[in-house]
Amino acid sequence: MPGTPAEPEGPPAAECQAATDLLADLTYSTELIETGSVELQAGEYRAPAAPGSASEIIVQLTHHVACGELAGVPTAAVILVSTAGGSGTFYSLHAVQPLDETMAEVADTMLGDRVKVQRVAIDQDLIHVDLVTHAPDDPLCCPTQAVRAAYAVDGTRLRLVSRTPQSPP
Repeated sequence: MPGTPAEPEGPPAAECQAATDLLADLTYSTELIETGSVELQAGEYRAPAAPGSASEIIVQLTHHVACGELAGVPTAAVILVSTAGGSGTFYSLHAVQPLDETMAEVADTMLGDRVKVQRVAIDQDLIHVDLVTHAPDDPLCCPTQAVRAAYAVDGTRLRLVSRTPQSPP
């Protein structure tokens, strides 16, 4: 459930669980606001979509968290879900690594609008995401194409390395 961090996915579970508490209070990149970033508090960020508006921009840490190593550096991969008061529900992938005795986002990428994230894992220096995304004829409400995507850190972005169709979940 969005906004409710749960057991992290993948090893090492104990270290990853400890990191999950830190991940809920970090600053993450987002395309939804002008400043380009939000600071989560207890896994969530909320702000009015416009001055005086009842609509809110909401960014939440999901339960999709994985821990591992990328190029020998301890890394957490997290999925955030964001809404900006409209009908879109945007999912993004973020890589977080130790920086100056704390944790910090080092790279990110958008996964899509109204996709369904199934699993995230770190393996063989890549972040793997299993998700259901939109096939060419799918309406926005109802993605049907199961894929496994692999991402590598490339500067401050996560670069798509491969995208493989999977059997439906």
